[in-house]
Amino acid sequence: MRLRHIPTGATATPAARPRGQGLSGRRRRLLRGSVLTVAALLGTLGGAAGYGAAPALAGPMHAADPAHAAGPARAAGPARAAAAAVKPAVRVAGEPNFGSNVYVFTPSMPQSQIQATVDSIASQQVSNQLGTQRYPLRLEPGTYGSSAQPLNFQVGYYTAVAGLGLNPGDVVINGSVYVRNQCFSGSCTALVNFWRSLSNLTIKVTTPGFGCYNGEFWPVSQAAPMRRVRVDGFATLMDYCTGPSYASGGFIADSEFDHSVVVNGSQQQWVTRNTSSTRGPTACGTRCSPASWAHPHSASRAATSTRRSRPAR
Repeated sequence: MRLRHIPTGATATPAARPRGQGLSGRRRRLLRGSVLTVAALLGTLGGAAGYGAAPALAGPMHAADPAHAAGPARAAGPARAAAAAVKPAVRVAGEPNFGSNVYVFTPSMPQSQIQATVDSIASQQVSNQLGTQRYPLRLEPGTYGSSAQPLNFQVGYYTAVAGLGLNPGDVVINGSVYVRNQCFSGSCTALVNFWRSLSNLTIKVTTPGFGCYNGEFWPVSQAAPMRRVRVDGFATLMDYCTGPSYASGGFIADSEFDHSVVVNGSQQQWVTRNTSSTRGPTACGTRCSPASWAHPHSASRAATSTRRSRPAR
């Protein structure tokens, strides 16, 4: 079944209403904001699935222009130089052609090539909240990075990172896959870190030289799920390195956090399901959490009812 595409450029002009009838101005503004948010989410889903006006999905990964690459120390917010367009992936003969925006990485690829590609995408997407670009990044089973040369990269808007193994342990990243606050007028928060995801892989946290940003940072605010992920090392759902560091909501399911404290910090409206050793204001079937929370607004359920989740890959 194909999704019906809703043109994003079209705007409807409602018929004029006599004063005092219909929705109030405030309610109209709230409704319009909700519609725009839903439209953006549909655009995200449509782009990720290859439907609608979003760029075509892509095939096997091709190295981005090394000139686009950034080093491991990156700006905390969106104040990064505007990058040139990301170089499209190139189809490998004999393999499926998924289009120009899906990058499939393999452990046999030079790490410098992988790093340059993910950095070029991040440079474009970290502040690209209203853009039309969509980037699924897929990793075939194997190990990426090492303790001596970790693979660390940032995830921006409309970027979905996922391992292609049967289990999360089939894809191991020695490094981090991280999100940072965005800064506007001197205020740095995670309140607009929407529309990105991380799934079906293991992260062995290795962030030498990252200073305050040492660890696995996932400060997001809604529509940014983490599913079937194992984190071995320190993790935080709040970016406390730049202030005031507000964050508002997220979702973790079927994940494990080993040998780690998970910092909840400024987060609110967070849901954690079937996850070991993590924390959040609402937990379902989550071990090692509710009894230790000293927050009056947290809630928990001992077990999760049977439910069907989205495919991990």
